[in-house]
Amino acid sequence: MSQNIVQEACEMINNGQFSLTIEFLEHHLLSETDSKLVAVMNEILGDVWTHLGEFTKAVSCYDEAIKVFPNNAQMYFKKGSALKHHKDTVEDSVTVLEKSIELGCGEVGVFSALGFAHKVLSEVVVPEPEKKEEHYEKAVQNYEKALRLDPEHSSSIRNLADIAFNMQHYEMAVSLYLKLCQKEPENIPAFAAAGHTLMFLGDFDKAITILSIGEGMMQKITIPKEPHQKFPLMEARTSIHMCLAQSFIELKKPQQAQEELHKVIETTSGLEEMTSRMKLFRENAQKQLKEMEINPEGAS
Repeated sequence: MSQNIVQEACEMINNGQFSLTIEFLEHHLLSETDSKLVAVMNEILGDVWTHLGEFTKAVSCYDEAIKVFPNNAQMYFKKGSALKHHKDTVEDSVTVLEKSIELGCGEVGVFSALGFAHKVLSEVVVPEPEKKEEHYEKAVQNYEKALRLDPEHSSSIRNLADIAFNMQHYEMAVSLYLKLCQKEPENIPAFAAAGHTLMFLGDFDKAITILSIGEGMMQKITIPKEPHQKFPLMEARTSIHMCLAQSFIELKKPQQAQEELHKVIETTSGLEEMTSRMKLFRENAQKQLKEMEINPEGAS
């Protein structure tokens, strides 16, 4: 019976029936008395909540599983990975992920997750400059450990590139972003970041080439419905058009720039929700279009 419950839940997940999986597992958790099976069901339920971006609910499920398996390194890894998504709990995620490593988890994901947690602490949470630098260093160390285990690990490449960009190491950053573009042609945020970084290097022609490839790839993919997956793609799409516009302005091509600015507005029109960056892109596009009406040669 226990094997059937787990098997059915896994089949539902494989078929993309996440809401049905939640209902199924929560129903069986109400009556199940086998503590080990309860722990396994909570772990699966935590995995589903994580996939749906409901990280607080995922952490609660992993906590229930840890009560039964207090020395399970994988469970701490999953809990720590969920905690890192909120700035209020990211510091806790460091403790939990370090516990996972202490218990023997040595897979690439745990070092990547720990790197991400330190990156967030440096960029968002910690105000003191010396502590920011300390967390940046720890982030780099953990991403380098992850990449030693798997040189093609995508999230480690991306986040290490972000750190390089933030530290104004633009050549290193663009090299990593382009590696990701080559490895994952459907990774639209990587194309947006690569093009944006090339602009900082003053290579506007190459920026346009990379951004245009990203724009073309965007037409071939389906936008997911889950907000935590949808918004990064929509933001990257808006960023691509905005960066194309700025590159065309720098190259004194106002007509192409205007076309891209209109695309920024079109991309963000009709959306009930937008990220703060998308709102900023939209506002800047509207402002620049008005300026270009006055000065046909382009806006600054």
